[in-house]
Amino acid sequence: MTTDTFAQLGPRATSTQIDPVLHVPVFTDYDAALHPASVMWTSALNYKSDGTLVTDSTGLNPESDAQIFLAPLPAQTTGPFTRISNFPLVGGGTGAIASNSRRRFAFTRQGELGLGNLDGSNEVFYELSPPITTESTGTLSLFTGASLMTVPVASPTATPSPNVSPTPSPSPSPSPSPSVSPNAVPVGLAAGEVGVAQATISLAPSSATVSNANASESKRAPSLPIELNGVSVSINGAACGLYAVSSSQIRFVVPIGLTAGVYPLAINNNGTVIRGALTIVGAQPDIFTSTNGPGGRALVCNATNPAVCTPEPFTVTTNDGTGTQAATILRVSLTGVRNTLPSSITATIGTTAIIASSNSTSDLPGTDLVTFTLPSTVDVGDLPIVITVGVASSRDSSTAPHITINAGASPLPNQIDGTAFFVRQQYLDFLNREPDAAGNAFWQNEISSCGGDAQCIQVKRINTSAAFFLSIEFQQTGYLVYRTYKAAYGNLPNSPVPITRQQFLPDTREIGNGVIVNQGDWQKQLEDNKIAYFADFVTRSQFTGAYPANLTAQGFVDQLYTNAGIAPASAPNRAAAISEFNSAPPTDSAARARALRLVAEDSMLYQQEFNRAFVLMEYFGYLQRNPNDPPESTLDYQGYNFWLGKLNQFNGDYIKAEMVKAFISSSEYRQRFGQ
Repeated sequence: MTTDTFAQLGPRATSTQIDPVLHVPVFTDYDAALHPASVMWTSALNYKSDGTLVTDSTGLNPESDAQIFLAPLPAQTTGPFTRISNFPLVGGGTGAIASNSRRRFAFTRQGELGLGNLDGSNEVFYELSPPITTESTGTLSLFTGASLMTVPVASPTATPSPNVSPTPSPSPSPSPSPSVSPNAVPVGLAAGEVGVAQATISLAPSSATVSNANASESKRAPSLPIELNGVSVSINGAACGLYAVSSSQIRFVVPIGLTAGVYPLAINNNGTVIRGALTIVGAQPDIFTSTNGPGGRALVCNATNPAVCTPEPFTVTTNDGTGTQAATILRVSLTGVRNTLPSSITATIGTTAIIASSNSTSDLPGTDLVTFTLPSTVDVGDLPIVITVGVASSRDSSTAPHITINAGASPLPNQIDGTAFFVRQQYLDFLNREPDAAGNAFWQNEISSCGGDAQCIQVKRINTSAAFFLSIEFQQTGYLVYRTYKAAYGNLPNSPVPITRQQFLPDTREIGNGVIVNQGDWQKQLEDNKIAYFADFVTRSQFTGAYPANLTAQGFVDQLYTNAGIAPASAPNRAAAISEFNSAPPTDSAARARALRLVAEDSMLYQQEFNRAFVLMEYFGYLQRNPNDPPESTLDYQGYNFWLGKLNQFNGDYIKAEMVKAFISSSEYRQRFGQ
């Protein structure tokens, strides 16, 4: 290009229509050759698509507020122009930060856009403008997100207006379930509340879910994705955070900055849009439950001891961690009360009404944490719990979730309930060492990230503990010792396991001595330990007695595989093990050590014994005993066989088998550390 060329973009301001903002033009809609097809800019003028300035609502910007516009290239004064923002009238300018497409851009803006800019300062926002190809006539249904109470869907054309009654007219409201009393029927959803949308049409091309670990109000902005699998949800133009989408339903969080009123709601599924309108209310409490619906157990924990929030059953008083019995403080996990003062929140347990002590937001989007203190006269037993704010209520007592409160005081606290103590104990029980600083901090943070969410804490403790068996360090030390005994001697007489805890512990300490994965030259330390371990193992009297000097190389290796329960001919490492004797006699200890190691590290043996070793380590680690030792009531392997059957039934999934959960919550395990 030898000369610059310029073209006027849009009409100029006049004496009656001023445009006191920076225009900040940027290019977008790039093709594969990186040529832009459109230009975006900011203007406060009110002009029509053809560039004609007007002063009425026929223009694109009748409020004459700074908005973002778009026009095709090459630019010309007659457009056509498109307004691609819908900012409220707050004054001040804005500027677009374009992506390669008009569908996604960032911008700066003052004021509240429904997303929680309380001080109205100039912030950076992100706008998603998905294309619309089809306007669906499907029917939309809405529910509260914790227990699925029906929420009315208003007309798609509803807008905030003083003429709108606080309670939608009966015609658009679904008929309440006979089991729910009228005061427990929601009017709408609150800002920051978890909601669920369903429809008579498909809402997503496929399922996608965001785990709680990937959702955070403090570590992410936005705290949740605003688009999953091409699906987005907006209320009055403000994007909802998305937990999950599927063809049948969407789980979303209402934008936290919306004020009370009736607003348009739009769900865009890859161009197909279904619309409705939603009433935003000041509060609509809904308690998280074990059923994700009516009934079940309420997600409540005992927060009297600030160091730990423990699950039910609860007592009227609780040890506060200092040895003093104090009135029990319960923490309820719920949604829909984000902006509500504690003094306005009432928890009713059975027939006992209690004013809340505090109300805070969890780091988990859409989750609120309300605490209240039990009076000495509180009802006891298995009781429904209902949260009320004014006329808005969670499920009434007939369908409300339950908690159990027992009369009297709590037992003394158990050390194993503390996160730091629990994590350290996993190192001691499974890796036979004190925790390293980095690993200790990581695992404690995994559990602590749950805050006061008792259900989250329970899941994290289970996964944290299981991770020690699954770790590289244990698999290459303790599990290798297990497989070595299996290959060397098969199972113990009249037993389904190859090794006792008394044999396991010293050998595991020997092979794991000085090994901390990802610290120093740990691979060399581990390799040196393995070489020394197998060299020692094959010279022990038990081993030399089981493998006499007259065995051939093949006979030696085949006997190892036979003891391991593997047909020698099918073993992947058999040929390599036999070849260790190519330049050494069958009695050579070094060759025997290398051959034994090849068998013990055979992938077929690893897979075959994995579940069996997992169950055995539950006994060795958590209970510090053999499966057939007291206090096993039958002094045999019935318990071991039960858990092995459960683990096999669920294809090794320890969560579905509830194996780790059962061991770490068992009275035998907990009695190691207290009551």
